[in-house]
Amino acid sequence: MTPSDILKQLTHLPIQAEFEPYEAALKAAADQREAIIPNLIAALERVCENPAPHIENDEDALFLFALPLLAEWRVTRALDVFLRFFSLPEDTISDLADELVTANGAAYFASVCGGNPAPLLKLIHDENVSEFVREQAICGLAVQCVWGERPREAVIEELRGLFSTLPKPGNPFLWAGLVLLILDFKALELLPEARHAFAEGLVDDSIVDIQGYETEASQHGDDSTLEEFCDRYSPINAIEECSEWQCFNEEPEEDPEIPYPDDDDDSDETLFEDDPEMGRSIFEEGSTPTPYIAPLKVGRNDPCPCGSGRKHKKCCGN
Repeated sequence: MTPSDILKQLTHLPIQAEFEPYEAALKAAADQREAIIPNLIAALERVCENPAPHIENDEDALFLFALPLLAEWRVTRALDVFLRFFSLPEDTISDLADELVTANGAAYFASVCGGNPAPLLKLIHDENVSEFVREQAICGLAVQCVWGERPREAVIEELRGLFSTLPKPGNPFLWAGLVLLILDFKALELLPEARHAFAEGLVDDSIVDIQGYETEASQHGDDSTLEEFCDRYSPINAIEECSEWQCFNEEPEEDPEIPYPDDDDDSDETLFEDDPEMGRSIFEEGSTPTPYIAPLKVGRNDPCPCGSGRKHKKCCGN
């Protein structure tokens, strides 16, 4: 494929599509990256300048492929446009790349920093940036360590510094992200700072409360949690990332419908074949059939149904 062929394939993204042609274009892009990179950066520039036309628009989706490709290739000259893209207003980022940020934004951010923590710290301290981006930027500091780009001691000191430099009371979601990273990164030497943040009432206790936190802290004696953190934030693989997008997978099955008798059908034998008495009682004169109520869906910001005390997006919804 020529660079023109590659860009043409990656620009149009139908709601439901076969992945094979896109996979072929992504593989070809890797072989011709020097010719492709300026076009990918330009695609992100266009979104930064005017994001509105790109929201729910499948006619210019090149920026969606630009993010994982530039991240996989560790293109540090894309850092500036990454910072501007992820500094867009929270609602805009949510519409453009919400799942990318909440799933493994830290790996995307770290990919283009070249081991430099300054861009991550800039995102973390910018109160105009989405709280989800800022929280993932905090995780990005630890990612730089587990990728071997920076020594653990330096990252520990930066995390320690956040406990004193982040605004107080500040953003409770951000504080929750910081104290949870202490466990996930197995930085247990920072537990006193985390406990002090709880004592000051800085942490969003709908995500994690002090009792749940202490329970988790007591179970972090081995390396399993750090291994999970490393697995979650492994270096970006563009083909793997894109293949998981909803547009390349089957639509989820709809909830099954519960049959009800037709208005002109006075027989309830089929619906209540196992319990005819029930059928007669609920459809008798003066009574109302009980409607089918679909089970409640758990929202991203709802408490996780597993009972951990965290929000769903920070627990089983991860």
